[in-house]
Formats: sequence, C-alpha cells, structure tokens
Amino acid sequence: REVDRWRQSPFHRLHETGERSLRRRIESGEGLDEFPVIPELKADGVSDYFCLRHRFGNPSLGDIDAVYSSWTTRIPRGFTDDHIAALEALIPTLAVAVKAASYGQIARNLAETYLGRDIGRRVLAGEIDRGKAERIEAVVWFSDLASYTRITDTNPPDVIIPLLNDYAEAVVDAIHSMKGEVLKFIGDGVLALFR
Repeated sequence: REVDRWRQSPFHRLHETGERSLRRRIESGEGLDEFPVIPELKADGVSDYFCLRHRFGNPSLGDIDAVYSSWTTRIPRGFTDDHIAALEALIPTLAVAVKAASYGQIARNLAETYLGRDIGRRVLAGEIDRGKAERIEAVVWFSDLASYTRITDTNPPDVIIPLLNDYAEAVVDAIHSMKGEVLKFIGDGVLALFR
C-alpha cells in the first residue's frame, strides 16, 4: 500500500524528525535494513543516496510546506562533498519552481472544477473578463439517475457513494468524448454544454 511505502520512506523520516537531510552510503551497506527503497536502489547499482527536505515556512494553499527531493549516484564511493554542496545549493531554486508548478496545477484544477474544463482554461489564459458576455450556440444537457430517491432510501451510504462515483465517471467520460463540458453536478444530476 502507498501509505505503508510512505511511512517506510526516507522522506517520512525527515518529516517526522524535522531533519533537513538524510544520506545513506549504499555501497558500504548503510540503510539496507532501514528503508525498503535502499535494497531496491542497491540492486539497481546505486552507490549513494541523499535526500533533502526544503521547507517554505508556514503551510499555504494546498498545505504545501516543503519540497522533498532524493538524489542517487552509481559513481564508485558515492557523492563527494562538492556534489553534496552543489545539490544543497540547487534545492532552494528547484523547490520554488516545484511550488510554482504545484500552485499552477491547483489553480487549473479549481478553475476546471468550478467553472468547467473549457471555461476554466480560458479564464486562466486571460481570455474571459468578468462582466463580459459572449454569445454562443450550444446544446445544454441535463441528466440524472433514474429512481435515485428510491435507491438512496433503500441502500446505505457505502453503496450509494461508489454508485454515484461510477455514474459520474461514465457520464463525464461520455460528455468529454463528444467534446462537451461538464458545468455542474447537482446531486445525481449532471449539467453539461456542447458548443
């Protein structure tokens, strides 16, 4: 399971201890019994493993408070002190780039979720201004699940939620395959637009 893999990872160790970095010289046997990933790396010919956590301070949008990175080498005897110093100097710039890209993806997800796929992209691209109207020719779609009230009255939530997820996935895939755009979910209903 992914949760177990995370808890047994060097990144989790840094998260739990608050330490900034962790290094294991795999070639000399360090970490083989400590983290499951280390024997995998050794089998792949890795001689040295180095990971860093670069903190941003207070968590912000999406609770992004740090960027974790790991670095490996197959060079005999592993990283030199100069290699480690270069990686430590590189990480702050890399971390800012990763954070910016993450925020961009969060913004895209939010815009597409609340405005629709096409409109969300157009808003983020600056193509749509607030208060500006645009005339379009379109077909509006509304559908809902037949007998939904009866289904919810006769089944527990652990049956209903997977049913709604499967239904939404099927409907959304069908709408997207025809170049439509989902505007809104209304309980078991779906409102979509086809230009």
